[in-house]
Amino acid sequence: MLTRNGVVALLLLIPASFIGASAQEKTTAPAAATASTAGARAPAAPDPLRILAGEFASVRKQLEEAEATSAQGRFADAGRTLESALGAIDGASLNAKDPMQRYLAEDLVLGRLIDNSELRADDESQLRWLEKRRDARRAFWGEDANAALAAQNAWALQLCKVGRCQEAIAVQEAVARKTLQTQGPGSRNTLVARHNLGVALGQSGRYAEALAISRELAGEAEARWGANDPTTLRFRNSVAADYTDLGQYADALIAHEAVYRARQAALGPAAPDTLSSLGSLAATYGMLSRTREALSLSQQGHELARRSFGPAHPRTQYAASALAIELRRAGRLGEARALSQQAWDTLSGLRGARHPETLYAMNVHASVLDAQGDHAEAVRVTGEALQMRREVMGEMHPLTLAALRSAGRARLSAGDAAGALVLLTQAHEGHVRLLGDAHPETLLALIDRMSAALQADQLDSVRPFLPAYVAHVESLRAQHGLSPKSRRTLFERYVEGYRHYALASLRGGEADRAFELAELSKARTLLEGMALQRANRSGALPADAQQAIALHEARLAALDRNIDAAAGQADRRQQLESERNIVVRAYADLQARLRARYPKYRQLAEAPKATLADARRLLPADTLFISYLVDGARVMAFAVDRSGLRHASELAAAPDLAATVEAFRKLSGDALEPQQAVWQTGPGSYRLGLRDKPPVPGAVAVDDAAPLGAVLSAQLLEPMAALIRSHDKIVVAPDAALALLPFDALPFDGRPMAGTRELSYIQSLSMLAALASRKEAYAKLPSRRALLAFGNPLYRAAGDGAAASSRSAAPGVVDREAAAQSIAESAESAESDEGVDEAIALLRESTWDNLPGTAREIDAVRRAVDRGRVDVVTGGNATERKLLDMDGSGQLARYRRLLFSVHGYLSTSVPALSALVLGQVGNPPTLDGYVTAAEWPAYTLRSDLVVMSACDTGVGKVVHGEGVMGLPYALYMAGNTSTVMTLWPVSDESTARFMEAFFRRLNAGEPTQQALAGTKRAFASGEHGEKLRRPAYWAGFVLYGA
Repeated sequence: MLTRNGVVALLLLIPASFIGASAQEKTTAPAAATASTAGARAPAAPDPLRILAGEFASVRKQLEEAEATSAQGRFADAGRTLESALGAIDGASLNAKDPMQRYLAEDLVLGRLIDNSELRADDESQLRWLEKRRDARRAFWGEDANAALAAQNAWALQLCKVGRCQEAIAVQEAVARKTLQTQGPGSRNTLVARHNLGVALGQSGRYAEALAISRELAGEAEARWGANDPTTLRFRNSVAADYTDLGQYADALIAHEAVYRARQAALGPAAPDTLSSLGSLAATYGMLSRTREALSLSQQGHELARRSFGPAHPRTQYAASALAIELRRAGRLGEARALSQQAWDTLSGLRGARHPETLYAMNVHASVLDAQGDHAEAVRVTGEALQMRREVMGEMHPLTLAALRSAGRARLSAGDAAGALVLLTQAHEGHVRLLGDAHPETLLALIDRMSAALQADQLDSVRPFLPAYVAHVESLRAQHGLSPKSRRTLFERYVEGYRHYALASLRGGEADRAFELAELSKARTLLEGMALQRANRSGALPADAQQAIALHEARLAALDRNIDAAAGQADRRQQLESERNIVVRAYADLQARLRARYPKYRQLAEAPKATLADARRLLPADTLFISYLVDGARVMAFAVDRSGLRHASELAAAPDLAATVEAFRKLSGDALEPQQAVWQTGPGSYRLGLRDKPPVPGAVAVDDAAPLGAVLSAQLLEPMAALIRSHDKIVVAPDAALALLPFDALPFDGRPMAGTRELSYIQSLSMLAALASRKEAYAKLPSRRALLAFGNPLYRAAGDGAAASSRSAAPGVVDREAAAQSIAESAESAESDEGVDEAIALLRESTWDNLPGTAREIDAVRRAVDRGRVDVVTGGNATERKLLDMDGSGQLARYRRLLFSVHGYLSTSVPALSALVLGQVGNPPTLDGYVTAAEWPAYTLRSDLVVMSACDTGVGKVVHGEGVMGLPYALYMAGNTSTVMTLWPVSDESTARFMEAFFRRLNAGEPTQQALAGTKRAFASGEHGEKLRRPAYWAGFVLYGA
């Protein structure tokens, strides 16, 4: 929920200096932010105390004393002096003959008391003084007077600030009606009163009503006073926050960024309104799960608040809580815990234990405790926060519902599934009543309820809600104007519900539905991006439309390059991100127009969604398609051949599956670091750890992959053994950690799988359909060259300490490479600007030794392929500049196959940085020799196969809803069909022999899957020598694609 304290004061017909308090501002943090409550002051008179003459001279002296005391930071002492002054006015000795003088004196002192309460962060006192001022103005002017309405409005705003929004709404509705009657519809005061009503509606969860009001008012204000008038900006900020609250994130990003930039320019970066917009922008990126952007903005906001208001100010501590959320999301739990504890403690002292801001900080801290595994303490803290939220705000306030979810999740983590289910059911039902079943927060609440129901073995209790859940999430991720990245990160938040639904369907006997949900859970953004690329390159559009597409894509590519170049410049990077969001929106508008106008283009741009009925067309008779879907410790398996769905089951629980897979991969590839070991921590459970430090008491070190392979084979293959035996070719669609498992090396019927079956991998059946269509289209192209081989680049010039090395161990390079990978693999650094900047710097500063062994590999491959059908680029020509030139001329798109025998750079947590490393000598300033995953989609390939003969090219970050991100993903986007890549570092000697044998088979006409399987069998059987029989030399090469 985005709370609103973005209120604007009613303008009055008496001097504003007698009224007090600065304007509130609407923020997008999940609880009420600090701000004062009445109206923006007009310029003060030369002497605001001029009315305190005669018998009020003693009051004047007390106000002057309070002002001086406050200037010293002694706010409590100043408050006591002001209360004494008010008592003097109320006393019998000051019954002024002029009632107006007495009224103005009292109003002035009350205004100072309201300001003082704000400085002391005492909301209850502030509410009391606002109520007293309201009553005094009513008594003097009458209830319908402008001054009385302004006081009524300020009091109502403070009611909402302390959690009494329902009362506030009734009051503000009355104020809006009276202001309309007395001043007319076009008055600034009328617009402001309506706006403040909308703010209260939004704080109460009535987001659609709030948006309707804020959009209308923003339009009227802009027409009357201009886009950058302070009041207009407040209204525009409300529109942006309403968009966020309703889940209209594409609109929200653009609106928030525009308001933030306008305020930054007009008010300065540290002005309260600017900081409010900065927090709003951070929160919106957070809701899209774009952690890097959200964290960077939150860090800026916290630092600016600290500088402007001081470390102990409520604004600073509130910003600290918001920052702690993003640190937690980034995995930086130690920092998050310290910061969230500090914010909670400080706000408790400043605001009191029951204040909404304190309760917000309390819940943030509890979420960090839960993430750190301190579940018992998280249960205690969230329980206390929930009780206070109920007492302060009532059962149906959005923040109470958020507290219910926090308490339920903490209980679930602590193992109390039954107790969690009670709380999370209440939270979900409350969200439905308040926000409707399609609201983003309702959908997240339903995921929580599903998770509890699953652990409590009551999954059937949520099944009635699940079909609508998928429909609503599909609508949410399809909203107009989201970038592919935002669409992907947004889906990450909701894909867990698809997995729960699939499991519920499987357990309920609806295997077909479960398979359909498995398909919807994989490679979504990849399929959509590939379809759009197909449409854009199809020739289905006229020249002017094609040119418009090219212009937008060029602008996006240029912005991406500039964002990359802005390392270490947070504000510059965010400005570029803002520009990018605008271009993304314009591109989406263009796409919508073209799809509406050109049916063929619309058809091509639709991502395929394969069904079981498509299996007959897609799968040859000897092929079995196996799809896995991982839901926590539960794994589902589906086996499909051309006759339909042959097997669907929930496999045995595998709580340590990811750790066991990683340990098996490292052992199989001889890829353990010197200080690493694999430990058996329990029956069937293994994990990596330090060689001299067992991870748990009783752990046993293991140096043989065989027992791990046996465990994984029993879990993943044995339930479908009969089907596997009856098919020669197996296509595996892995999920989550299984995407990094070398199935070829798993034992099956006493031999490695590769010894008896031809294996390949694909993200999903829909992806298989898309690639089959691509392959069919490429078959109709004019004759293509057989192979382009890039290899043996010049990494160091002669005399520059150049040394020969291998891809698996590069002297002089390993330390930097290991450091870069360490950063990339650390979620704590990779999900922040500083972590990404450091990873980029290390990548660019890395030195790479020459690879003369790849020259032998290229020569061997050239000999294996018919003369005249291979083009070789080696040595000083094997550069990024050469690759770009070939792409620009269209030459790159005229090869059936491409081979890159080069260094590879792996970034598992920042997939866009994974790269093939080309020549590093003589590059122009604009090129660095790294062809990264972020850059490959801008190339145009029409290749059936790309072979990446470099280390770890098949490894990347596993993203829920997509699969492995990195180079393979990027090559699909560029137009490639199938990719051979590696799951661990490779040896020059063995790789040269492997590639020669593999390409010899391809040249003889064997299909790619058969050629790769035959090469692996030859190595495993000892045909290439006893040493090379070990899986480390052949099982790491895997084929993804059709």
